[in-house]
Amino acid sequence: MVCFACQSDSLNIAVSPPSQTTVASTSDMVFVGGPVLTVNPPGQAEALAVRDGKILAVGDRKSVLATAGPNTTVIDLQGHTVMPGFVEPHLHVNTTALGLASLNLLSEQPDKPLSQVLSELRTALPQVPVGGWLVATGFDPSRTMPRFATLDVQALDLISTTVPIFVLNASGHIAYVNTKAFQLAGVSNATPNPPNGEYVKDANGNLTGQLNEPTAYAAFESKFPPSTDAANLAGFRQALQIFSQAGVTSIGDLNTGIAFGLSKEIDYLTILSQEKGTPVRVFCYLAALAIVPNQTLPVQPGQGNDMLRFIGVKFTLDGSTQGFTAALNQPYLNTNQNGTLDYPSNAQLLQDALPLARAGWQLSMHCNGDRALDQALDVYRQVQVAVPASRNHRMRIEHLTVQQESQLDQLRELNLTASLTIGHVFYWGQVFFQDILGPERANRIDPCASLKTRGIRFSLNSDATTTTVEPLRYIENAVTRVPQLNPPQILGPEQRIGVDDAIRAVTLDAAYQLFMDDKIGSLEPGKLADLVILSGNPRTVDPSQLRSIKVLETYLSGQRRL
Repeated sequence: MVCFACQSDSLNIAVSPPSQTTVASTSDMVFVGGPVLTVNPPGQAEALAVRDGKILAVGDRKSVLATAGPNTTVIDLQGHTVMPGFVEPHLHVNTTALGLASLNLLSEQPDKPLSQVLSELRTALPQVPVGGWLVATGFDPSRTMPRFATLDVQALDLISTTVPIFVLNASGHIAYVNTKAFQLAGVSNATPNPPNGEYVKDANGNLTGQLNEPTAYAAFESKFPPSTDAANLAGFRQALQIFSQAGVTSIGDLNTGIAFGLSKEIDYLTILSQEKGTPVRVFCYLAALAIVPNQTLPVQPGQGNDMLRFIGVKFTLDGSTQGFTAALNQPYLNTNQNGTLDYPSNAQLLQDALPLARAGWQLSMHCNGDRALDQALDVYRQVQVAVPASRNHRMRIEHLTVQQESQLDQLRELNLTASLTIGHVFYWGQVFFQDILGPERANRIDPCASLKTRGIRFSLNSDATTTTVEPLRYIENAVTRVPQLNPPQILGPEQRIGVDDAIRAVTLDAAYQLFMDDKIGSLEPGKLADLVILSGNPRTVDPSQLRSIKVLETYLSGQRRL
């Protein structure tokens, strides 16, 4: 069993000030000529030296250049900024890979007309091979005009009654299918709902075409034409390259096994971790829904190395806030709906989670709604009573979208960490405010300042493919809290944090959640030389322009990857 408790939980790791760093060794490479963001402690140095893939020295130009020898490569930053490679603690390699092979309906711009969505589906239809499915991803009714215009079985049947259609909502928690898909999947009005999922029906008991949660997709996905291992592996490889292009050098892959099965996805990631030039470290959280009860898992907690390690298990407790399926204590604005818990009882969730905690797995629980958060807090409390050592396992809450201050007090009490999909502020802030949650709850989403005040360590994430992987945008969103749809509005100004705090949330504190804060996340002597070079300095640029900074290069253990 991995010893999670052996790692430091300190919020402030003591290091020598960069200007006082002195070394006697000869460096392999030195970066000079631009600001070096140290993160821990927050601040800037003038130069950084690397030897054998690790940081040798950080400090003033003269002392760091003193480490150079005749074979040292000196890199002139030409005013550009070097900082720790971004750590993306919550995304999905599998669905990113799947999305690359599908029609992507996602729009970075708001108010995409529903007519355009339907037109894109019609245009893609002739490209579907005989016996194939029309598969699309990224559809989002909360960013479509008319607002909340959705896809149903009737609309998709107008696209085709002979080709099965499967459209995945941008949240990943909802899908839409046509009649042909229902027929091939063997799902009818009389078919019972699968565990943790729903075949949505109207008031008359007829299927609407909407599927809630991944277990409801299984009957349909099982009828997709099989893809080859070579094609799947290529998709995984391309996904890692995309993350690297955003300046990311380490990721948390949450829900490993949910798309292709545990064994296959573990195989794909293992192969990639051994390939020369792989640009990203991967830390896996197995999908609880992919774990077969009473069956031995193919990996053990902590198994692997610094390129690929299996550290946790992710439980999904509810759905999507913008999809009205997240479980809330109070109904959605102007509705009598309050979403659904994927686990009908706390006892069932505890029954599934407790053996994994006993085995040494770090647990992660997806909670968009405050009712789901209540369930997670209760179960975590019971787990800690049964397995006291689990208090040191850095257990996680994912998203934490709708919550109250009293619940955050419980997070602190239970020594939990949080990972926030800060794109909720940017992409959905205004629609949460006006149409889904109302002002009071919308102003509190992604409560960075409230977490900081309590000393709760938190990270920022994309939940890709829900939003795109853009750590510089996460920093901007946390600092400004300006939604995309209405720039003059600040969503919950009291939840804004400083740029150094936001940088820490995409570097050191994200690394903390992955049990890698002793090796990555800050530029300190002895740590791995995982670096990103940026066109501008996030600490000095206008906060509203943070996402405009360009990623120029990345390095993994001192080796250039981008």
